[in-house]
Amino acid sequence: MNKIAIVGRGSLALITALEVEREFKTSDIYLYGEQQKFSASYAAGAMINILSEIDCFNINHPLSNWKLKYRSLALNAWEELNNYLNNLGIINQSILKGTGTEISISSDSKNIVEKKYFESIIEASARHKISIEHIEGPHNKLFIDDERSVDSKFLLNTIEKYLISKIKCVNSNIVSIKTCSNGKLVLKDGKNDEILFDQVVI
Repeated sequence: MNKIAIVGRGSLALITALEVEREFKTSDIYLYGEQQKFSASYAAGAMINILSEIDCFNINHPLSNWKLKYRSLALNAWEELNNYLNNLGIINQSILKGTGTEISISSDSKNIVEKKYFESIIEASARHKISIEHIEGPHNKLFIDDERSVDSKFLLNTIEKYLISKIKCVNSNIVSIKTCSNGKLVLKDGKNDEILFDQVVI
């Protein structure tokens, strides 16, 4: 039987393990990594903020333009993941929370940077043809209805619980990887256990 190891226990590793489990049902799959509920993946939250992160300092940066160019693909990917998890029965509710992102600024604000930040979002939305709602009043507001949020703890805990029932989840970090003459890989974990694998995803 083909043996595959995924190294890591954060969001990327869990999503990767989910995909590998779906595509390689007949393989022997291992997920390595200590369960750390206070890791960056769990603590930061999954913020689906792209346009709302634009400001006067980064609006012309190549990375910002790249993110805005492929913004719709990123948002669609979250929808696809949500549908995939629901179809598998891993979750029975939407992972997408809230009704959108609102940015507000007082109409009589004297903060120049704050004003430029607000104006940068409007400029970026026009440049990349992104639909936003602009409400003027005592507080000028921008509303981006498709930039919602995800409860990362719920999402990752749910995926992890599903994976534990489907593959071998080892609560230990990898300390070394060695390549054999036949091209296979030997992984040694923190418990000094060594296992031979055909493929390793890091």
